[in-house]
Amino acid sequence: MRSLRSLPRRLPQLARAPRRSLCTARLSDLELENARLREEIARLRQPTRPTGESTLFVGAKSSYTTSMDFWYPHVDNVPAAMPCFRIMDDLGRVVPGAEAHVPALSREHALACMHTMLRVNEFDKIFLDAQRQGRISFYLTGRGEEGATVGSAAALQPDDWVLPQYRELGVFFWRGFTFQEVANQLCATAHDPAHGRQLPLHIGSKERCILYVKSTLATQAPHATGVALHMKRTRQPRISIAYFGEGTASHGDIPSALNIAAVHGSPMIFFCRNNGYAISTNAKDQYRSDGIAPRGPAFGLPTIRIDGNDLLAVVAATKKARDICLNEGRPCLIEAMTYRIGAHSTSDDDTKYRTRDAPIEVWGPR
Repeated sequence: MRSLRSLPRRLPQLARAPRRSLCTARLSDLELENARLREEIARLRQPTRPTGESTLFVGAKSSYTTSMDFWYPHVDNVPAAMPCFRIMDDLGRVVPGAEAHVPALSREHALACMHTMLRVNEFDKIFLDAQRQGRISFYLTGRGEEGATVGSAAALQPDDWVLPQYRELGVFFWRGFTFQEVANQLCATAHDPAHGRQLPLHIGSKERCILYVKSTLATQAPHATGVALHMKRTRQPRISIAYFGEGTASHGDIPSALNIAAVHGSPMIFFCRNNGYAISTNAKDQYRSDGIAPRGPAFGLPTIRIDGNDLLAVVAATKKARDICLNEGRPCLIEAMTYRIGAHSTSDDDTKYRTRDAPIEVWGPR
């Protein structure tokens, strides 16, 4: 108590005291870091590299394009390497030639997207630590894929049905899930609507038009086909969207769903998050084709490959895909190229299968 009472009298003395060596060292470190960041920004502000620049994504490598073209079956000749559509470069500048495709987002809408992506990132940090501390049994992060999930959710209508996989926390938050609601499910509290009967992050909401996450991978795809077909037959101007990863695309339910949706004209979007790594497996052990996108035209679906880290490209492509679904009465496939920062889940050791070309040093700090 004495030290606290004497603190006001000591403040002028403390203010005049010389800085400690520790503070000086920290200040020096900050100055060096600032200098490094200035050099990085100066380098990135060089003129944007021309279209034809190769992507760094692990799941498939191709050239960037500023043309938002869906490749139609029996109409377009699909190239050997499907190009990757983007609007922004790594600094968030609109790439020359892509100006016409910038979606009309209000300032409030754009800020809401950014806010939601930040919420996903912060929530992941907290509950990943909670799992490591033994407070919850299991967790999957969405770090690195926030743009793909939030951007696609922002392009949909609130009554479009979502059939998620498990890495769509951005979709849940965009549809109105609160931190408390998701935390209740993760911790299986008395306020969990599923009463603790589901694995962590296996959430859903009928009111928000989100079916529950299922551990049986890929089953959401044929379910989404049926949901979309029902809305088409009842003449509802709505669609469904099925999220899945490139690893899940190896399950038999995906080609079955693609074929059924194409044959019956189900107004739905197959949204593939190609982050380059399935659980314990990299893309080279999943397929030898040009990613997942070529499977779309093969089954009769208009298809586009996009930069899943480019929020504007995701919004624009998803909106166009939704229009195709409703106006042409057919499904679409979007392959969103992205990058998974971290392990598949808390049960996975990703150091055993990540390839050397993994751009963690490029995207990790961002």
